[in-house]
Amino acid sequence: MKKAILLIVLICTSAMLLLGCYGAGGVDNKDKKISVTAPDTKADVFLNIDHVNYEEDSPTLIVRWHNTTRYKVAFGERYAIERLVGDEWIDVGVKDKPFIEIGLMIEEHSFYEKSYHTDWVDLSKNGTYRLRTSYTLHHDDPDNYKTEDIFIEFIVSDR
Repeated sequence: MKKAILLIVLICTSAMLLLGCYGAGGVDNKDKKISVTAPDTKADVFLNIDHVNYEEDSPTLIVRWHNTTRYKVAFGERYAIERLVGDEWIDVGVKDKPFIEIGLMIEEHSFYEKSYHTDWVDLSKNGTYRLRTSYTLHHDDPDNYKTEDIFIEFIVSDR
């Protein structure tokens, strides 16, 4: 009987820790304002922050992916938020956050709008941040597909 109670306590504690780290609680960033910086529109594939949704406890970045190439672009759910400290980018998200591994496709010469949540990211310090993710350009030679990192910077300040 004692082993069963101990097992139940262990399972409940583990579940509470996981929920606290990955979703139910999250980080409260509602007192933070995000200012958008200009995207690098010279690149063939680029991001811009279309707007910021403040309706939840933490701002949600509504990002538009632009594909100006004649090829399809594939990307997934995985992303990181980093803060500029000196001349180094530091990841400010929960370590080992799980992401669903799916492939999203952007047709040639088109765009795709995607939401990026910040409730698992520490935005407590004002400064320059960036969203970092990656994509694969599906060009004519499938044997040479290459995954590229892509970034969009933004400024975090107090409201």
